Amino acid sequence: MTVEELYLEALECSVDELSVFLDFACADDSRLRVDVEEMLGNTDPVPEINFEEDSEVA
Repeated sequence: MTVEELYLEALECSVDELSVFLDFACADDSRLRVDVEEMLGNTDPVPEINFEEDSEVA
């Protein structure tokens, strides 16, 4: 897999899943892992929005 492909898949991982995903996907290629982690570090996190909260509409 390319760095870009791994990056896109990593974006779909939860914080808890990310390390395990990278361990498996990058295996013994530490440079690949570093590249993916650097790309992830340059990504602005998307805020989580809870649409199930009770909110009053005026």
